[in-house]
Amino acid sequence: YGKAIDINPLENPYVSKNGHISHKKSYIYAKRAHIGNSPAQRAVIVKGDAIVKLFKSHGWRWGGEFRCCKDYQHFDKK
Repeated sequence: YGKAIDINPLENPYVSKNGHISHKKSYIYAKRAHIGNSPAQRAVIVKGDAIVKLFKSHGWRWGGEFRCCKDYQHFDKK
C-alpha cells in the first residue's frame, strides 16, 4: 500500500487488458489525444503531459504506463 490519486476518471478511464473501458461515457476519450481545447479535452492525460512528468519527477508511477492494463487516471507511490 502507499499513496494514490485518480484524476478526472471520466476523461482518463481504466482500460482493462481486453480493452473494456470502465465508464460508457469514457469511450469518446479512448484515442488518448488532446482534440480541441475544451475543458474536457484539456483534462485528458497523455504520455509526455506536464502532469505525468511532474508526478514522475517525484517518484510516482502513472497508470497509463502499466503493462497489465491502462489506468490513465491513476498515479501512485509506494
